[in-house]
Amino acid sequence: MLAIYLRAIKNCEVLGPEMSLVSRIKGNYVKQILLKMNINKIKLSLVKEQIEKVISAKKFLTQYRQVKISVDVDPI
Repeated sequence: MLAIYLRAIKNCEVLGPEMSLVSRIKGNYVKQILLKMNINKIKLSLVKEQIEKVISAKKFLTQYRQVKISVDVDPI
């Protein structure tokens, strides 16, 4: 669901969601969504703002209230 909303961001390629190499941690499932952007074509502050809106919108959907999201700006 999160990936669907992220795909609406212009000049942003969404990869995933995919299961992580470690698929469960302490009984919780772990999935990854990668965003690929050409920083020469976009304004990063606008993209950051759009991503924050998508993440904060999940709190209004009851089925996703317990989903925890962490953002890594430079994944390995």
